[in-house]
Amino acid sequence: IKWSDITMALNDTPNNKAPDTDGIPSEVWKLVVTEKIPESKMAKIIFKIINIMYESGEIPTNMDTVIVVLVPKKGDMKDPDNYRGISLIPTISKLLSKRIATKLAQIDKKYEILVKEQAGFRNFEDCAAQETTL
Repeated sequence: IKWSDITMALNDTPNNKAPDTDGIPSEVWKLVVTEKIPESKMAKIIFKIINIMYESGEIPTNMDTVIVVLVPKKGDMKDPDNYRGISLIPTISKLLSKRIATKLAQIDKKYEILVKEQAGFRNFEDCAAQETTL
């Protein structure tokens, strides 16, 4: 995985969101975004960890843990349907996932592996278009 892949994924990560299990908000991770190559200690560590996970296919347990937090909607708080789940995913895992998803999308675009009906999860596709297709 190239450093530019990581910085692009970091740029796509929204600010002002709840931090994940490590308690580090995305704004802290983004401190390395302007580095053309990983020069700071933080950038070098991020780059090394992501590439080790990518090459080995293994994700450490502490980076593969998701916490689901229930956030209340409007209405009766006693009604379970009035809550939605928010998944707090470690940022470093999000970066790896974004890169893998981008790579898979590039492969699909080149070789047209997926049929057009399998598009609800793709960029520039939406569920309404899929309903029409079906």
